[in-house]
Amino acid sequence: MKGFLERIEAADFSKLLKRLIIIASTVFIACCVLTVFMFRTQLTELYALEKMEDNTALKGEGQMSMAEHGSYWHDDDCEIDIFGAGLVTYPSPEAIITAVTSVVICSLCVLAYWLLVAAWLYKVSVKAGMNPALWSTLGLFFNLPAVLAFLIVRRGLVHCQNCGAWQKEGKFCASCGANLGKVCPKCGRMSKTSDKFCPNCGTKLTDKGTKEVQS
Repeated sequence: MKGFLERIEAADFSKLLKRLIIIASTVFIACCVLTVFMFRTQLTELYALEKMEDNTALKGEGQMSMAEHGSYWHDDDCEIDIFGAGLVTYPSPEAIITAVTSVVICSLCVLAYWLLVAAWLYKVSVKAGMNPALWSTLGLFFNLPAVLAFLIVRRGLVHCQNCGAWQKEGKFCASCGANLGKVCPKCGRMSKTSDKFCPNCGTKLTDKGTKEVQS
């Protein structure tokens, strides 16, 4: 279990997500095209029946269109199974297998994405010093809302530009010892490492040292 969690922490989720998007998109398009091809006869016959309904005014009083009633053709007296009545050809076993297989494969892609989000939340919560079990569990149950909640909570932490670690407060990173900000040499105000000028007095800051200033 420990080795599995270490692999999650070392994984590059940006690359994994890109690969998953490419694979899932290709699989989804292929499944849609193949399913439509296998059911082309039924789709053509259903379209023809719908057109016939429109042309013969079958949508009159007490009647319901076939599209509104699924696989039954409804009139005032009875319901007719369009497959049993021979109005539409019953799908072949190969077509049914294709449809079921397509649903299963697409579901697996969604599951892979869902687990990827939970694993990413585990990794980033470990790096942020937050509860990884809590956030990965929230990711399993809520997915994107859990990601948004995590990003909101993490905004209150200080980010180390050197190693990428997060912590609640401090002038130095607890992971690598790097400065978590720049000290203005004029007013002594602590600034973010990404700041070019002191937000308090406007003094220009440098990246070479926390107390250096360029004239």
